[in-house]
This record gives sequence, C-alpha cells and structure tokens, in this order.
Amino acid sequence: MDICDCRQSGRCKDRFASGRPLPESIIDELCSLACLGQPSQRRLPWHVMVASSLDAKRRINAVVSGTRPFAPCQLHKASHIVVLCARTGPRRAADDGALPTAVPGHHAEYPAAPREHAAEQAALAGASHPIYMALGALLLGAATLNLATCTVDDFDADWLDAELGLAERGWRSVVMVGLGQHAAGDIEPPSLPLPTELFMTRL
Repeated sequence: MDICDCRQSGRCKDRFASGRPLPESIIDELCSLACLGQPSQRRLPWHVMVASSLDAKRRINAVVSGTRPFAPCQLHKASHIVVLCARTGPRRAADDGALPTAVPGHHAEYPAAPREHAAEQAALAGASHPIYMALGALLLGAATLNLATCTVDDFDADWLDAELGLAERGWRSVVMVGLGQHAAGDIEPPSLPLPTELFMTRL
C-alpha cells in the first residue's frame, strides 16, 4: 500500500454522498485513533465533539459558511462532523462521562490554560500542537478506510464555541473535519509528487 496515494484518496471538494451515514463504530475507531498520544504525551489536552444529527451539523455549517461567505461549505452533508477542541479551563468531573478518574497510561488531571486575553492566546497556541497531531492520525485513518474528508480551521471559534456551549465546559474549538462516503466524481485529481530534496534535508 502506498500511504501517499491512500491519504490523497480521502481528499474531497466539500461534497459527500447523501443518505449513506457511517457506522458509529467507525467514528469511535477514528476518534480513538486521534486520541492515541505519543509515548511522551502523558496528558490529553483535547476533547472531541462529534455531530451526527442534521440539526447539529447545520448549526456548525452555519458558523463555517458565515465565516467564509465566499466559499460556501457543505459540511452539513457529511455523515459526521468531528470538532477537535483544546482545554482552556480546569477539568470538571462531568466532562469525563463514564471514564475513570485516572485513565491507564495518562495522568488523572488535564492541564488548564487561563482564558485571559494574552495568556489565552499563548496557552491555546501550545494546546493546539497535540490537536493537529490528533487530526493527522484521524485523517490518515479515514484515508485507509477510503472515506471522504473535509478539514476546516478558518472559522469563527468564538461563534462556534457559543453555538455548542464549549466555553462553559472549558473547551475551545480548534479544527473540524467532515467525514463521510465519497460522492460520485468528487475525488480531487492527484497532486504531482514533489521531489523530496525540495522539502527534506538528510543529516
């Protein structure tokens, strides 16, 4: 298997096959893959919000479309929308659901970041690093399953946080990805591979 071809097969042009929802077991597997930390990453400074209902997807899509009116988005047609969030406040027991207080392999407490203006920006910048590591794992996992994906990070996070009630839970939306089956003819044409000497230096 060529992993570059595999990843490229998942890229779509904001269109998903309608009426073909993904099994919840697939979404669970992808989100679990996204949250597998690196060996040195002993904490989980992120949370995953999953929208599958039509109402939730339309609300998210409205935020994205309102932020980018020049580029209408079709995220609401995805089977699921996964919003990856950074933690900005102290952990609450209610956020853990059925998880035990101490998750095996991880510390019991999550790092908290203040929401004051200057400190918030610095904290969010640091918290976003593992978010994008998680996103990369999720996208590669989706590609291996031949799923269509659409990633969006240029949206009004304050608007989305208010829409989903994230701020009061101590979360901050960072990036989202739509997941679904490919619509007919929606695959992007393959990109020409770049010579490795343009972006890689061997030491």
